Amino acid sequence: MMRQRLWTLTSPRFQDGFQTFLVCACFWSLLCAGCSHDRQDAARTAATNGGTDDTKPVSTPPDDPAAVEALKEAGFTCETNDAGNVTAVSMSFNEDKSRQLVHLSGLHSLKEIQFTGPALTDSGLGVIAQLPHLRRLNLAGSRAADGALKACEELHHLEVLQLRRSAVSNAGLASLTGLPSLRALDLRNTKVTDEGLQHLAALKSLVDVQLEKCDVTDEGVKEISDLPLKSINLNFCTSISDEALKILGDMSDLTSVQLAETRVTDDGMQAVSRLNKLRRLRLTGCDVTHEGFACLAGIETIERLELRGTSLDAEGLKTVARLPRVSHLDISECRLLRADDLAPLSQMQKLKTLICWETRLGDVVVNTLGNLAALETLDMSATSVTDASVATLLKLKKLRRLNLSGTQVTGDGFRQLAQLPDLSWLNVANTDIGFDVIDELKATRQGLEVREFE
Repeated sequence: MMRQRLWTLTSPRFQDGFQTFLVCACFWSLLCAGCSHDRQDAARTAATNGGTDDTKPVSTPPDDPAAVEALKEAGFTCETNDAGNVTAVSMSFNEDKSRQLVHLSGLHSLKEIQFTGPALTDSGLGVIAQLPHLRRLNLAGSRAADGALKACEELHHLEVLQLRRSAVSNAGLASLTGLPSLRALDLRNTKVTDEGLQHLAALKSLVDVQLEKCDVTDEGVKEISDLPLKSINLNFCTSISDEALKILGDMSDLTSVQLAETRVTDDGMQAVSRLNKLRRLRLTGCDVTHEGFACLAGIETIERLELRGTSLDAEGLKTVARLPRVSHLDISECRLLRADDLAPLSQMQKLKTLICWETRLGDVVVNTLGNLAALETLDMSATSVTDASVATLLKLKKLRRLNLSGTQVTGDGFRQLAQLPDLSWLNVANTDIGFDVIDELKATRQGLEVREFE
């Protein structure tokens, strides 16, 4: 019997089976160890995330009912989500309500704040620091200042900050340099200068900056030239010159450039030709001629051109009319354009908005525009248009807004124009229309706003 057992243990069949057993045992041990390791990793991850597994959505606690009620009683407007939590709060501060701001800390899903008005100061705005989910903050038209910006330092999800006509300063902008998600910043009508733009250079996510009526110069534009900007507004920054435009020409992501009432001339326009993503260009009040506008010829992306008060002439308008995607065109007060020079407008089939007040536009040219079937807004105020243009205007079936103030269109002409199916706004100021016709239009066309005065 002993010899038989010894033979069994030493036989090849037994040894092969034993080796198979050992391999399976080792594999099972490794598998168990891996599972144990995975469980340990999961436990560590949960501990890092405050005891929750990051594969599961973290539930948001309900808002404090008392806080919500207190805000509503104080006149704050609150918008809620499907769960009943407040996501947006707004208030116009015509009186001091700073004591009620403390209740914002009881709102756990708050993403948007819109506070405006002269009675809003930094007082009470420190509570903003307790709103980690805030994405949009609008303090425009208030006396909020650097204290409000200080409270924003930890708002890592903040994307849009609107500070137009507020009291913020250059120093306050330093509080924004650590915000990783800020993409849009509105500083219009503030006292920000080139010194403040040095702080903005640290905002590598910033794509939209509004600096209208700020005291910034070409040097300030250089400070933010490395940002991935898509939109920049320098309207009424009267120290901005061609040098700034040359800097902007190297910012290839730009889609919107606003330079109204700046010192830009033909010399700087060559830089615009490099902006092959440009969709909007505003040059209102700039001394740009056909030589400068020739630089737009190769930019097929342009959709909106605001050229009011420029030195646009016949040659310049020919260039503009050939741009294939322009849907919004403002050539008001372009006094170098004679009546015959306006004929190329009829080529612009994509136009939805045409603004040409105080130009030499008359019936002859208007009667060539009947093929502009996409037109929705047409402003021909202070031109020589008469009833002779009415038949052509009635072909523009998509017209919603029509401004004929200061023209020679009569009451009978306005009666006919009221038949336009989509017309919702009609300006008849400074014309010979009678009050009886105005009353008739209001009575027969429900939903049509007739503007009688400028």
